[in-house]
Amino acid sequence: MPNIEPLTRVATVFAHWRINKPSRGTKIPNTLREQATSLLEHYSSSQICTALRISGSQFKQWCQVSNSAESITDFIELP
Repeated sequence: MPNIEPLTRVATVFAHWRINKPSRGTKIPNTLREQATSLLEHYSSSQICTALRISGSQFKQWCQVSNSAESITDFIELP
């Protein structure tokens, strides 16, 4: 399999999901959201939004959720 750049690969996955989603109101799965936010290491948010055909505000929300999920630790308070 040829080496495809990450943005192109994720854009292809998004396009495939859009074609096969069950209905118009179906939410984008968390796995796709995580793949999109992980692209920030290599691309600007505007490049990601354009390639994935998502809004900037939607992407910003995904990033905030992703950051808050990373800050959760396995802390158990003892009495």
